[in-house]
Amino acid sequence: AEIREALGLAVGTKLLLQVGRIGRVKQQHMVARALTQALRDDESLRLWFVGVVEDANYAIELESVIAAAGVGERMRFLGPRMDVPDLLSAADVYLMPSRSEAHPIALLEAMASGSPIVVSDAPSFGFAKGRDGIASVGMDDEEGLRKHALEFAALD
Repeated sequence: AEIREALGLAVGTKLLLQVGRIGRVKQQHMVARALTQALRDDESLRLWFVGVVEDANYAIELESVIAAAGVGERMRFLGPRMDVPDLLSAADVYLMPSRSEAHPIALLEAMASGSPIVVSDAPSFGFAKGRDGIASVGMDDEEGLRKHALEFAALD
């Protein structure tokens, strides 16, 4: 609760978080598209993207998608952060719909945080499939990502 308050998250706010380098393979644009309407419908939802910019052109495109969503501060790109453990502990749902991962360290960190997780069906996430609190969706399954993210967010 203390960390959430320090991050400006009011009681009752639901934080959906994606941490990873900003690049097409991480599919932040897909997450933004999948959750824009939910953010419009529910003012208690927040979607934050955190990560180092790997692809400057993609980062510009992502910023445009965020601006075009018209949900104000409810969808934000925070850039690189040193407080990722705090962000993970504050998150209600962790999103990782990557097209591929060499070493899914971020997934392991998210699992350790205890937050429910939505991952893509990338082969490197196979070890997590079927575990409690982890939903796996198809690579481009925006509807599945939205459904599981919102179901997990409603659990608290």
